Amino acid sequence: MTDQLAGTARWTAAARAVESRRPDRLFDDPWAERLAGPDGFATLERHDRSDNPYVALRTWWLDNWCTRTAVGGCRQIVLLAAGLDTRAFRLVWPRARSYSRWTVLSCSATRTACSPTPVQCLAATGTR
Repeated sequence: MTDQLAGTARWTAAARAVESRRPDRLFDDPWAERLAGPDGFATLERHDRSDNPYVALRTWWLDNWCTRTAVGGCRQIVLLAAGLDTRAFRLVWPRARSYSRWTVLSCSATRTACSPTPVQCLAATGTR
């Protein structure tokens, strides 16, 4: 993969996929494996052989923060440089609120991988 940002996004998706396979997983990302693709897993194998929990812990923490913040009344959450993040699709968002999500990579890549999952927020527009 020639694009460094795309490579990082795919590596992160691969790390989320590995965590999602664990019986004691912190979260489940059913789309991470598809988003990572062979390049993401190759990068993970090449650079992170120590079973580093950083991505899993970061994902779990940010999932919890977003959920608590939304339930607490925040009307908009913007995740800058989210790469191939699936949080907009994975989390249960309170109704009657709006969320924005911007990614470095095209939102269409994530939408395609997550299809036909019902989307609870619309990427880029911030409205339902």
